[in-house]
Order: sequence, then structure tokens, then C-alpha cells
Amino acid sequence: MFHICLRFRGIESLTLLESLYLNRNQLTIISPIEKLKSLKKLYLYHNRIVNSQAVMQIMTSLPKLKELALDGNPCASKQEFNHELIVRCAKLKLLNDDAVKELDRDVAA
Repeated sequence: MFHICLRFRGIESLTLLESLYLNRNQLTIISPIEKLKSLKKLYLYHNRIVNSQAVMQIMTSLPKLKELALDGNPCASKQEFNHELIVRCAKLKLLNDDAVKELDRDVAA
């Protein structure tokens, strides 16, 4: 089941937001999320996010991000992408519902 939310606006003003769940919304662009510096949990399962470089830039700009879910998006189809996320997002504890362990960080590096 998909929710239809191809674009979202005004979210960048929610700077104190800590959790955001946008699963199954057919999103292709997530750039407004970059302004949410308090975000700790971000769930974007099963959207249509393709641009892995843009996603990487946005995720690394979120200093408090601890939980991230991107499974089901074209950008997350390669294991190398997940490894880079683990390396570049130092506070990440959960990626796609899997705990990020020190061994994961060592292997990814």
C-alpha cells in the first residue's frame, strides 16, 4: 500500500523534529530533510529515491541521526552505499532495522 505524497513542503521549518516516518510515499526528492538538524530517526522505506549522492549529502548533514531506513529505494540497492553510510554517519546505531556494530564499521571502512 502506498500513500501518495510525491512532494512535501514546509517541513524544513520543523527544526526540533526528532522522528520522521515517510515510508511508502513515492518520494523522489528529500532535500527539505537536510534542514532538520535535530532528527534522530528517519524512516524512508519503499519510496522512489534514486540519487545516492544527494542522499549521502543529506544524511551526513544530520548530526544527531541514529536510526535510518532506506530499504526499498533504488539508491540503497547496493551494499557499498550502506557501507558508506555506516562510515560517514558516525552516530548511526540502526540501519534498515539492523543494529550497526563496530565490526560493521570496521568492515565498511
